[in-house]
Amino acid sequence: MRVLDYVLVYAVLIGVTLAEVYLVTIPLQLSYELLVASLIGLAFVKAAMIALFFQHLIAEPRPLSSFELFGLAGVVILLFMSAHSIIGVIHVHTSP
Repeated sequence: MRVLDYVLVYAVLIGVTLAEVYLVTIPLQLSYELLVASLIGLAFVKAAMIALFFQHLIAEPRPLSSFELFGLAGVVILLFMSAHSIIGVIHVHTSP
């Protein structure tokens, strides 16, 4: 890959990070569940870009990269399950 490709990926990572900071700091009238789901989705985008470009998975043979993507999908499923559990605990403690 060319240096320009890495610079573009780095710029996208900075943009996604700024979007995360914007979501948390600016009051947008989002529900807590939507905010958590948005942050997890943005984290997934960053993790996928880092894995594909900086860990060079994009240049790996197709069977090996698909194996890595199954592992990444498992991590995402576990993240959503833990976020659902956290949201449930918060609603139990905050309900009157």
